[in-house]
Amino acid sequence: MISHHGLLGALTTVLKDDFERKSGMAAESFGKFQWELEKHIFGEEAILFKLCKKENLEDCQLVIELEKGHTAMLKMLENIKNGSVTNAWAEDIDRFQKFHSKHMEREEKELYPKLDFELSAAEKEEVISKINEILIKKY
Repeated sequence: MISHHGLLGALTTVLKDDFERKSGMAAESFGKFQWELEKHIFGEEAILFKLCKKENLEDCQLVIELEKGHTAMLKMLENIKNGSVTNAWAEDIDRFQKFHSKHMEREEKELYPKLDFELSAAEKEEVISKINEILIKKY
């Protein structure tokens, strides 16, 4: 998941660059980023967050807050998608990028280490297998 965070960060940078250069690629870059973010969110919510709740980990409040962050990010993306490609659009992307960075940092510093500590080796393997089914393209 952390490596996928890196991909998402790179895709937001490409999106901003495409917009600033007015390369005509901003819409395509946005689509790629949105697709990867939606896959990432699905993987976390369908696998990691459900696991936290099922295991009654003490971190359920954290999971609830992270889910709210996912909802907020998807709403922000929808607003960006429906807006016109103007300087305001670039500001919206900047706001999104800052929010997204803080969200990823929280997952990486709070949730992932707790899961790493609390899950057995077999549970970790199962989680990784399921996440890879969602995140990795197979050609």
